[in-house]
Amino acid sequence: MRGDKALITAVSVTALMALLDYLSWGWAKYLFLFVFTLLLTAFLYEREK
Repeated sequence: MRGDKALITAVSVTALMALLDYLSWGWAKYLFLFVFTLLLTAFLYEREK
């Protein structure tokens, strides 16, 4: 179960990074990536409880 969530997280982050790279956001994409990953991880762990 936890492995699936890790895979989903990795795919989501990779897709998001590719999108922001395509949009040429520069440094802002890393800040957004950090916040997105943090929120997604928190959401997944809350659902697991």
